Amino acid sequence: MSIKLFKISIVLILLCFFIGSAAVDGSLKSSGQKCVSLVFDDNYEAAHREADALIKKFPKSPAGYFLKAAVYHHQMRDLGNTSFVTQFYVACDQGAKLGESSTAEWDRFFGAAVLGIRGAYERGQNRLVTSLKLGWRAIDVFRPLKNQGNVDALYGVAVYDYWVGANVKALFWMEDAKDERPRALNDLLKVSQSGIFTSQVVLYDLLEMYADEKKYAKIESVAKTILSKHGTNTVALEYLFFALYKQGKYDDAKASLATRKSVLEARNAPKARFQKLEADTKMVAGK
Repeated sequence: MSIKLFKISIVLILLCFFIGSAAVDGSLKSSGQKCVSLVFDDNYEAAHREADALIKKFPKSPAGYFLKAAVYHHQMRDLGNTSFVTQFYVACDQGAKLGESSTAEWDRFFGAAVLGIRGAYERGQNRLVTSLKLGWRAIDVFRPLKNQGNVDALYGVAVYDYWVGANVKALFWMEDAKDERPRALNDLLKVSQSGIFTSQVVLYDLLEMYADEKKYAKIESVAKTILSKHGTNTVALEYLFFALYKQGKYDDAKASLATRKSVLEARNAPKARFQKLEADTKMVAGK
């Protein structure tokens, strides 16, 4: 091989490495990121409008339906009930259908992501087997995409691997069940730096996982990262109090409660959020 051909080959290899996955439509990327940001601001009505606009613009893409389902998922967690479950399932079914019928990389990704968000909902309802079945379907799509360099697919794989690891004793009947939580957490940190659609939402997963691992200083750090951009984020404020309390930082914990109360009152938050505030206030009383 000549030196010139050798150099061309090296350039092509490097291009393949850096490109990794297919380019994302600019408007899809912008709308997706905006929708996630609105959820982090607890502005669910605006987030729904963004998802609806995306569905109208890309009716054959599962992306808008995934975002719609994700908004419903977080909205129900905020409310502390399942009042939007019918609409949630409709969005999931439509998104999964569109994803499975397409060969385009990002359509496949969002189709699998719909299965993932539905699996997360089922896990929250303590339906572990149903959650796992959805996870298996999603992971069959995510793993090949991850191997092609899609960082957002790495998010799906790492979340699945973490929760399999966390429940590995109960999943003894699964041949490939392994506890790879440290590796999964490292992968999720990579996603938080490089994900296109998942760099922000992965922070919610890290809060939950660090709580599962009792890594309170890391919970505090992630919560403060969220609050630096979304100062009224209720989830981050709740986890921040939890982390401060567990570390014995009682004065800081009480101060965070005062901030949280103001935030909840300003947005006329759901009753469930005030009940959690009351419970946390009683927890730190006398400390």
